[in-house]
Amino acid sequence: AVIRWRRNANGSARLTRITDFTYAIGAADYARCRQELETAAREAVAGIEGCSDPVAKALHLHDYIVRTCEYDRRGKNNPLPIYRTAYDVLVRHRAVCEGYVMAYRYLLALVGIESEEVISKPMKHCWSYLHIGANWYHVDVTWDDPIRARATPGKTISDRYFLLSDAAMRGKRHHGWDVRGLPAADDTRYDRVEW
Repeated sequence: AVIRWRRNANGSARLTRITDFTYAIGAADYARCRQELETAAREAVAGIEGCSDPVAKALHLHDYIVRTCEYDRRGKNNPLPIYRTAYDVLVRHRAVCEGYVMAYRYLLALVGIESEEVISKPMKHCWSYLHIGANWYHVDVTWDDPIRARATPGKTISDRYFLLSDAAMRGKRHHGWDVRGLPAADDTRYDRVEW
């Protein structure tokens, strides 16, 4: 799971582990944050109930994040965990790439789509790796954000980095990534699709 909750040994607080960061928060804050996150997640998946097409689900959630979250340049080099969680994306609506990945992964799991985090140390960047059908695909929600993507005027949602093969990602300046032994993204059927 992307988010794990557990009680401190003294019983006074709960710890929230999201990616590589651990937060100590009081019980009241824990309950409030969890409720806010769950409410925001329900809002994000609204409209795809009954949809059986995983591509449509993945695109809906991608677009939801791009529409509702703003890339936060202040968090880019901040060593603190702020701007890097699903909560930052879905509730605070401001995040850096890690937050985008964690929120997308959380939402995808809610609708039954497996995903992993792709990390590129040379780029100091991460994005999503989705398993749809028998294939894996790259999705970089962060770079599809209009602030990051420099979208065409009048177009609020970019889809340049949605369901791409390894070759297409390399062609878009992504490099040096690690998918931790998962199969290659070699299906090119969506590389030139305009969503």
